[in-house]
Amino acid sequence: MARPPSPPDYRLLVKVSRLYYEQKLTQQEIARRLHLSRPKVSRLLQQAEEEGIVQIKIVLPPGAHHTDLEARLEQTFGLLEAVVVEVDPALDQLGASHQIGTAAAEYLQRTIEEGDTIGLAWGVSLNGMVSALDPLDVRNTHVVQ
Repeated sequence: MARPPSPPDYRLLVKVSRLYYEQKLTQQEIARRLHLSRPKVSRLLQQAEEEGIVQIKIVLPPGAHHTDLEARLEQTFGLLEAVVVEVDPALDQLGASHQIGTAAAEYLQRTIEEGDTIGLAWGVSLNGMVSALDPLDVRNTHVVQ
């Protein structure tokens, strides 16, 4: 006959949670300090969340309020990453294209890797992207139309 599960050790759950979230120790460091296995520490952190001891809250800073829409686009269309750009409604088409181009430049600079081939067309937003790019030193990268 299987043993019934033991009640949670709230003291240990709080201790592990504080070490991890407040003192920023790694799971391995906590395991060594408390003489536990690293997988046990991972399970305790998960249990602390399930018990409501740890509650994770994500606070959206200004300019990051479209992440829900980005996540829906990624899921709906099977994308690795979507970027939604909020454009100032007071801007004309050229200004809006510049804002979109700036976001595209930031994305390209963050994601470009050696050996990539970048396909470009032409347009005002793309011109805004090129204008916003900082010089990049990425070897063996090709740009094609």
